[in-house]
Amino acid sequence: MTQIEITQTVLFDYLMAMSVNGKIEPRENAETLTRKKMLANIEKDFKEIESLGIDLLFEYATTIEHLKSISDDDFETLKDTIIKVDLVS
Repeated sequence: MTQIEITQTVLFDYLMAMSVNGKIEPRENAETLTRKKMLANIEKDFKEIESLGIDLLFEYATTIEHLKSISDDDFETLKDTIIKVDLVS
């Protein structure tokens, strides 16, 4: 997987959720999450994953690195792509 694919996979879990009717929909706060807020959430979860020994460290580290390297506008485009592509699917 490429860095962008890994990032999209990790962000999907933060942006999307299964509704009560079994549909995948954006989480309530998905539209308002900024790059900085998302980065803070993922960094916090990274520490927890690390302490628990869960085998997702590479994916989270890659996502953190990627989010630090892109602009806020690029993040918004990425976020919108994840939300809109899944809504069309």
